Amino acid sequence: TIVEDTLKKLNAASALTLNDPSSELAPMADYITNVSHVSSDYASFYATVPFRQLALRGLTGIIGQDVNLNSRGLDYYLLQAAELGMGVKYTVTAKNPAILKSSHFESLYAADWNQWKDEILQAAEKVAELRAVIGGKQIVNHELLAENVFQTTYEGGVTVITNYTALPFE
Repeated sequence: TIVEDTLKKLNAASALTLNDPSSELAPMADYITNVSHVSSDYASFYATVPFRQLALRGLTGIIGQDVNLNSRGLDYYLLQAAELGMGVKYTVTAKNPAILKSSHFESLYAADWNQWKDEILQAAEKVAELRAVIGGKQIVNHELLAENVFQTTYEGGVTVITNYTALPFE
C-alpha cells in the first residue's frame, strides 16, 4: 500500500515513531507511542493481558500514554515500564498552556514544562535504572500472581513483580 511504502522509505532515512499503529505497521517503527495497557474494564474481564506489548517487546520501543495528560500518576506508568519494558512519556509546552484554551489544543491544559520538569527528571532516572537491568530484552513469560499483581520474566532470567494495588503482595 502507499502508506506501507511511505513508512518503509521514512524508516530507511531516519528513526520512525508511530502513534498507536495497527499490528501490520508497528514492526516498521523504531518506537510506537500511546500504547494503552488497560482493557475496556468490563466486569466480565478478570485481568488485562498485554498481548500487544508481549508481541512487540524487543522488536520495537514501546511507549505508553502521556503521564501528565491522564488520571493515573507517575507510579502507575513506572510499574508499566517495569512490567512491560515500556517507556514513560510526557507532553509539555514551553509557555503556559492557558493560551491554548478554546483551541484544538486545549487538551494540553496540564502540559506546562515548569510544572512537570522535576517529575520528568525523576521519571527519566527511574526508567534509566530499569533499562540498565532489562534493556531491550524480550519478555519470555508473563503471569498473573494475584489480582493486579504480575510477574514478568525477561530473556536472560530477569524477573520483575509489579503490584498495582495499594496492599503489599506476599
